[in-house]
Parts: sequence; C-alpha cells; structure tokens
Amino acid sequence: CIIDGTEIYIEQPKHPEAKQLTFSIYKNHNTLKYLIGISGDGAINFGSDLTVKSGLLGKDWAKGDMIMADRGFEIQDDIAPMGVEKVEHSPFPKGKTPI
Repeated sequence: CIIDGTEIYIEQPKHPEAKQLTFSIYKNHNTLKYLIGISGDGAINFGSDLTVKSGLLGKDWAKGDMIMADRGFEIQDDIAPMGVEKVEHSPFPKGKTPI
C-alpha cells in the first residue's frame, strides 16, 4: 500500500471555528486535507482526511506488509505491533532538487 496526504485550497470560511480548523500552517492557507491509499495493483482503496483515526491502520494487514509513505507520516508505533513496515520514499534522489 502507498499512502500520501494532499491538501486542497478552499475559500476562507466565515465561521471562526471552521476558519481555525481548516487553516494549514504548512500551506499558510485554508485547506481540506485528504489521505489516499493505493494498493499494489494501482487501485485507490482508501481516501480520508485522517491517518490513525480514519481506521486505515486498523485494516487487515498481514505480517510483512509494507506501507510506503513520506517522512511526514509518523505511523511506525501504530503499525509495528502488526508486523507491518513503513517504507519512506522521496520523490527526488538524495542531493537532487526539483527543476
């Protein structure tokens, strides 16, 4: 399984609580956050706005399964008891930057 999170820009909500809940420090903008899971055969098998609370990590994982996620997903403590490994992958080789 490969997991990745994405943020989609939204208009700033008028309600103060909604404004606070949707503000992204990373993007310095109001956003909706989603988590997408893609299986080994390329099927999108999960979409959510949370990782641990979403239940994705509670699915039927088998010992030896791997989850590919970037370093921002701190899930090691949650998946280690199941015998599942997190594999980190950078989109750019070490020392290289995007064009």
